[in-house]
Amino acid sequence: MSNTMMLAPQTFDQAMQFANAIAASQFAPSSYRGKPNDVLIAMQMGAELGFQPMQSVQGIAVINGRPSVWGDALRALILSAPDLAEFEESYDEATQTAHCKISRRLQTGSIATFNSSFSVTDAQTAGLWGKNGPWKQYPKRMQQWRALGFCARDSYADRLKGIQLAEEVQDYEPIEKVVHTPSQDQDSAIENKITEEQSNRINEILISVDSTFDDLKKACKSMTGRDIDNQSELTSTEAAKLISSLERKLASKTGGEKDAA
Repeated sequence: MSNTMMLAPQTFDQAMQFANAIAASQFAPSSYRGKPNDVLIAMQMGAELGFQPMQSVQGIAVINGRPSVWGDALRALILSAPDLAEFEESYDEATQTAHCKISRRLQTGSIATFNSSFSVTDAQTAGLWGKNGPWKQYPKRMQQWRALGFCARDSYADRLKGIQLAEEVQDYEPIEKVVHTPSQDQDSAIENKITEEQSNRINEILISVDSTFDDLKKACKSMTGRDIDNQSELTSTEAAKLISSLERKLASKTGGEKDAA
């Protein structure tokens, strides 16, 4: 039996404290330093994939506005899957093609096998071959990541839920290019974005009323009519309404405790 101590937050309060500690640490990737809210969301996403908190921070990145997972972390996730029957990666020099094969044991007892490949021709068609950066420096490695990404999403779609490799997402253009002009519309958009003060207030109230991250998602869903995975998706107006609702809940709880006393 291993004697390794694992820090696994059990409540929202513990998770927020852990996120603050990570964000203030030199061990956090630069994109997460000083951003406890981002750390918290990464930890939640990682938990849904099967990562421990620190694995989540090291393995999950937001690139071009898309949450994604680094290739090494995805490979580790697949290799540790209890129902994995076979995992094989190879590179055919003759055809200049990277291959990935994953076999998974189904609940019925049968084995399902998935194969994916990514050739130089595929890379050329996608406009990736010879592209400055990793595709010019490590072309075979990038082909392997593509083959792994396709095969992993096909074989473990139920667990990966569509999340893509960071190495893939880096090659995507931003979905929407915003032209910044000194217009009234731009000022309105900036004013309508949730503020850091509002985000911190939401976290404070959630801790005070012992609510979980799932409780927050449900409250946001009820209020906005859409799924919210990150507080940053809220507008300032929506955040104000949410804070008002949470403060009423906090006041009700505080009043109940005083009556009981």
